[in-house]
Amino acid sequence: MTAGLATAGPCEKLAGGIVIPRQRAPAWLLVLAPAILLASCAAPGVAPPGETIPSPRMAPTLVAAPAPALAATPSPAPATATPRPAATATSTPEPLAEAGQPTGSPTPAPGAPPQRTTAAMESLPPLLAPLVIDGEAGRIYAATSSSDGYPVSTAVLSTQDGEVLDILDQAGELALDAVHHRLYVDQGDDGLAVLDSRTGAWQRTIGLPPLPPDSYARPVAPQADPATGQVFAMRDNAVYAIDPDSGEVRPQAEFDLRPQDNCQQPHDAALPITGSQYDPERRILYLTFVTYYCTPWVGQTIVAYDVGSGAEIGTGGGSYLVTAAWDGRLYASSWYRMGVGTLWLLRDGQPGVTSTDWNGLVHGCMQVDPARQRLLVGASAFLGVFDLDDMAMDYGVTLPRRGCVAGFDPVTDQLAFLEEGRLWLYPARMVEPGQPELPAAVVAPAKPVVRLAVSADWPADRSLAGLWGSDMTTDDCYVFGQYGGAILLSADGGTSWRAGEGGLPTGCTTASALALSPDYARDGTLLAGIAGTGVFKS
Repeated sequence: MTAGLATAGPCEKLAGGIVIPRQRAPAWLLVLAPAILLASCAAPGVAPPGETIPSPRMAPTLVAAPAPALAATPSPAPATATPRPAATATSTPEPLAEAGQPTGSPTPAPGAPPQRTTAAMESLPPLLAPLVIDGEAGRIYAATSSSDGYPVSTAVLSTQDGEVLDILDQAGELALDAVHHRLYVDQGDDGLAVLDSRTGAWQRTIGLPPLPPDSYARPVAPQADPATGQVFAMRDNAVYAIDPDSGEVRPQAEFDLRPQDNCQQPHDAALPITGSQYDPERRILYLTFVTYYCTPWVGQTIVAYDVGSGAEIGTGGGSYLVTAAWDGRLYASSWYRMGVGTLWLLRDGQPGVTSTDWNGLVHGCMQVDPARQRLLVGASAFLGVFDLDDMAMDYGVTLPRRGCVAGFDPVTDQLAFLEEGRLWLYPARMVEPGQPELPAAVVAPAKPVVRLAVSADWPADRSLAGLWGSDMTTDDCYVFGQYGGAILLSADGGTSWRAGEGGLPTGCTTASALALSPDYARDGTLLAGIAGTGVFKS
């Protein structure tokens, strides 16, 4: 099809603050975040807070996871595997599949191909996010999970190719201090294990205050502070600072957040810490509390705590939060159970930009790529690339496999994804806008047309753009208030049609409005409105 296809024009701002990037491409160039969340990801939530500041900046292409000081408690040192050499950067342009190697197997000779053992891969329990990556040591640490989602061991994998290097007995929430070469494992009532991050060798176990007497209580991820060499552990509503050399445990801070009114039995106890993130550059600890709970509604509050000054410096909140901390900023996403999502950030603890109406995209994983100054947000096989300052979406990428972006290694410049608990690696440089294929010929659906746009130069230009109703069901996508449909284009007055989705993710995309430029015969510009996402330009 040639009529109705044209290059993208210069940067323009459209309705709702949407910005079109300055670049040119040869075909239908609509790009958006997936409008619908997969049914398997659907979960109850609460309406996202704050005003709407929509500004998805879409690029036009897609390419194919207080207590007294406690003394250290002795614990026998577990066996460790032979140290492996650090990984080097890979130039493989394709994603690397998960691989396995039995514990205790001999170190391969230099230059030998990886030893891939299907049995080891199959027997490895599912991995849990987030991953802890020591790029200099060439190691990825990940908790392995039981059938009920609790950690049962710690897997060590290669950053170069995903090979299984070792399985450690210590199980729990992980933290890494790459400066002092320490890996921390919060084992709950069994204490905090300190290991050498370069070899996985056990060094000591430090006793911690007990978890709350609740059958569902589990540790919150510890956070390492490379500036001082200490590590923070969370128990109930308190933060403890731990010296890994002496084993000293001292109270760092105690928080007094109380629950909002809810449908459960009222209570006035201080709320426990349920999540944590740490920004080592600014030494800001972000702590999450569930401040509202009434099935299926959940509301969470994040407190920003400045470790240097020992003061709370700000708060934020939402529901079913996914967060990433970097350089004085906390990036977060909130999700409402009917599909509407919100992205927001705190700058040095203070509320910053909010961008909403992102639907299912934000109920995925988040990762900062500091080398390229971008935030990666994704669910399923779609990855949205956002600006770190204004939270606008620069472009979207369709990955070759489904997965949650769960880590970034600057040494190998690779992104680590988890797909149903299995690791695969993908070159970060490949997350770039590409070129879409020309629309493929299709047969127009045998159902009423929802919208029809006609070229202003008809009949000299016999271009048409039509919207047909969607066939999506809740079995395919998580749909609420679904309307609109697929866009088809015709250059011959409706005799033949082509699917105008060259740059759109497939399966869960519906357009609710469309219009052809008054000068469509010459500029080939088509505008389309996507419910819950924005206005897009070809």
